[in-house]
This record gives sequence, structure tokens and C-alpha cells, in this order.
Amino acid sequence: MKHFKKFLALICALCLIFGALSGCGSSETENTEVYDINKEMVNLDSGVIAENENFVLNWVKDRAVVTVTSKKDGAVWSSTPVDYLNSTTVENFASNELINSLLSLVCRKGEQTFTYYASTACIQSGRFSSEKIDNGLRVSFYFDEIESIIGLDIYLEEDAFKVKVDPENIKLYGETIITSVTPAPFMASVKNTAAGSKDSYVVLPSGSGALMYTDLRSDNKSRSYEAEMFGTDPTINKYESPQREIPLTMPFYGIKNSNYALCAIIESGAESTGLSVKTGDPLIGYSYVNSYYNVIGYEKIFADSRHRSQYNTQVEEGLAPYVVGYYCLSGEEADYTGMVGSTKNTLPISIK
Repeated sequence: MKHFKKFLALICALCLIFGALSGCGSSETENTEVYDINKEMVNLDSGVIAENENFVLNWVKDRAVVTVTSKKDGAVWSSTPVDYLNSTTVENFASNELINSLLSLVCRKGEQTFTYYASTACIQSGRFSSEKIDNGLRVSFYFDEIESIIGLDIYLEEDAFKVKVDPENIKLYGETIITSVTPAPFMASVKNTAAGSKDSYVVLPSGSGALMYTDLRSDNKSRSYEAEMFGTDPTINKYESPQREIPLTMPFYGIKNSNYALCAIIESGAESTGLSVKTGDPLIGYSYVNSYYNVIGYEKIFADSRHRSQYNTQVEEGLAPYVVGYYCLSGEEADYTGMVGSTKNTLPISIK
């Protein structure tokens, strides 16, 4: 009996030891990385960041704005409309969408969805950093309230300037998830034209092609459009009211501004994107088209003829980076036929 008691005590002691060791092991493998709200911001000085035969890429540090000048025609394309940029300062920036600048996010916490703008959440408080990369720069935005970091690359290539968001540069630390990212939302924008003017318009790949004119109408009502690239899955059941739906068929869009035009081609990650357009907006005075990048997967849950979206909690594994190439056009090429022509050799052969 004494031997049995000693044996039982030995087993209990070993269990306690192994339990303590396993506890230590698990604590060592836990992810202890936390959001650093006190991280020091380091930025490049304002000035020319990159230049090649066709373009000059310029950085405006205090506004976190990127401008690209085409050497061919002198046109300047900017992440904040260039005439608005030149007529305002850091102190008198209007509190509207134009301060959006380089990035906006759609976020979700619980059942609530809301939008964050880099300008108000990061730029005005100095919570952004910039660094040199090949032929361009990377700007990282620190969203303190939702404990997230988004890195955005802008760089030059021989025939285009490009904007890239790599999923590896999206860091989520808090409970709020980022469902989509809109890089450079005003890169393809134009000041509203007079009512009835046909001088400027947005080009969309809807059906065989569609135009949305940028004139400010007499009723002061803006026109808007939003759709997912390549449409929705035709195999799912739809419980919404029937409506005419024409899917976006090709991953490009563009804008004409008088004698100049900008054609944007989604060269990577197109299957995870959608387009957003607003024209003739009387509140901000500008019309624009941009593409947003869905970084979190979701499913529609149907019940009793209603549905709700159920989102994942992490950036999708294997998600292709978002890359948009901006191609500058001028003169006779600066119209919808010129934009379509510019896609002939630049659209990706296969969507990855």
C-alpha cells in the first residue's frame, strides 16, 4: 500500500510538472504583437521622388499628396485634384470628400459598417510615414482608432504610373475589420462642367461601354453608380426585387478632362474589385471614378426572403495584390475610343 501511495504521488507530481511546462510553451507561441500607437513617423521631404522619360512623380509631404506630370502633354494628375490642392492649405482644407486624398476604408465592427478617410484619421494628425521604393514611394497610414496599418505604393513604369496595395501591407490589430480599401479615390477626377456640356465624362465597361457626363445639372442632383467587377455569381438565388443588371465586363475605367484623358487598367486583383462613380456632385464640385479593393471575404446568409452579409475576420489568404496602371492620353486620343485602344495591349490576358 505504501508503494502504491508513493507511485500515485509520483504520477501526480509528474502531471503537475508537465502541466506547468505545457503552460509555458503555449504562452511562448501566442501572438503578442500589438499596435504601437507611439510609433515615430518618418517621412520623405517634399519634392520629386521619381522621374523617367515620360513622367515625373512628386510628393507633397504636409498634405500626403502624390502628383504625376506627363512629359508628353504637361497634364498633371493628382491624388487630390490639382487645382483644389493649389488653392488650399493645410489650415483651410475644407471638411468634405476632397480631403480624402490617398486612401479610404470601409470597416465593420459587429453589425455596424462605417468609412474612414486617411486624411481625417491620419494625415491631419501626422500619423503616416513614407519611404522610397524602386521608381516611387510607399505611404503607410496608421489608423489609431481602429488599430490598423495600410501601406500604399505609387511608382512609375515606362508607359504608366501605378498604384498598388499588397495584402501583406495590410495589418489588423484591433477588433475592427477592414472590408475594402479605396486607393487614390480622386486620381481620376475632373471639376464639374457647365450644365449640358459634353467636354468631360467618365468611361465605364458596362455592357458594350457607357459614358457618364460630368456636368452640374440644373436640378443640382449628382449621379452615382457602383458595381462589382464581372458581376455577381449567376448560380446563387436572388431574393431582392428584380432589376435590370448589366455587369462590368472588363477591368478598366477612365475619365476625360477636356483635351486630356486618363485610362485606368486593373492589372492585378480585378476579381476582388468594384467601381464607384459620382458625377456632377454639387457639394464637392468634382466628378470622379475609382476602384475599391475587397480584402475580406463574406457570404450572404438568406433567411425568410432576407439576407445579411457574414464577413470573415482576416485578410483573405492568397489574395492577389491590387495594381492599377494609369495611362495618360491627350489630343485625338483623349476620348473613349482612345481609352479602349490603350487597353488593347495592356489588359491582363488572364485575371489572377
